[in-house]
Amino acid sequence: MANEGCLYAAIALTLIELSVLSRQCLERRIPEVQILKSEIDAWQLQRNQERATVNWCFKTIDARHKFERFYPTI
Repeated sequence: MANEGCLYAAIALTLIELSVLSRQCLERRIPEVQILKSEIDAWQLQRNQERATVNWCFKTIDARHKFERFYPTI
């Protein structure tokens, strides 16, 4: 796959968002699926309105070194 790095970055972003969702919205038992959907929709709307971003802890060059097996040689 030519874009494995992009795939792994997308997976990382997804995992980060799921972690944020879990901490900010799902810290309690929600008894009904419809309530869960409503909570997640409200959370997602707020995240999108805030234009929430991920604060990466290292630069691209550091990521390429750490995950070099996933990146093509340039």
